[in-house]
Amino acid sequence: MRHDDWVLLLLLGAMALALRLIGLYGGKYLSANSVAQAMLSALPGSLLVALVIPELIARGIAGWLAMAVTLVLMKNTNNTAVGMLGGIVTTGLCRAAGLST
Repeated sequence: MRHDDWVLLLLLGAMALALRLIGLYGGKYLSANSVAQAMLSALPGSLLVALVIPELIARGIAGWLAMAVTLVLMKNTNNTAVGMLGGIVTTGLCRAAGLST
């Protein structure tokens, strides 16, 4: 290995350690801060919206239809797997019908 490779490995290891330490000690601050707690509790929903909505827009009517089927099945059955399976089947049917891009 060249000298540059060793330097890179050392720096990557130091960065990984620093990130772990920041998470460990930063968690103590976040648990005491009510604003940070509110932001963290809203994070899963905002990430879901940020990841799902652009994909639905790109998929058009087939994506919105699959989402609707998934939500209805999940709400009525209280089973995530059934809802996901319904969305997958709906997506497949839409592709077979030529509705998907």
